[in-house]
Amino acid sequence: QIANQEISLAMEKLKKTFFTSVQILSNLIEMRAPALAGHSRRVADVARHLAEKMKVPPAETHEILLAGLLHDIGRLVMVALYPEHYTAVIDQAREQDCCLRDVEQAVFGYDHAAVGAALAGRWNFPADIVDALAWHHAPEQGVPGGLAAIIHYADAISQALDLEETENSQMPRLH
Repeated sequence: QIANQEISLAMEKLKKTFFTSVQILSNLIEMRAPALAGHSRRVADVARHLAEKMKVPPAETHEILLAGLLHDIGRLVMVALYPEHYTAVIDQAREQDCCLRDVEQAVFGYDHAAVGAALAGRWNFPADIVDALAWHHAPEQGVPGGLAAIIHYADAISQALDLEETENSQMPRLH
């Protein structure tokens, strides 16, 4: 009995440490790409609210928050590896009033969703989170009823409510 309680406490501490690490990664995205400041936190918050309205069990809400915070982690990798190119991608998306993901695809041959999913898979993240990162812009291609749809809608709602406070007029296409 005592051993089980100790294991439960250790797992809870590990979960909190992991969540803190994810928040730090989210902050790194914003530091490297100021145009994205606060975006991941806002998407995570909206996703949490959606999950509550959908009566998602609290245990699953944790994964939704993580997916919201991490959904753009691929951008961090792209900004870190190719800072000048990624700045040009952001500028081009603004100038042409087009979707950032489309410009990523045109410039790099892949987008941040693919990069984020590859990274999350390499780090052995849960399959639901990998799927959400891969398909948060195209949830119909992900697991039916999976996290990708919640993150997709949270992203769109965040932008539609102008929680982003940016000049980006490109709304995500709802699927």
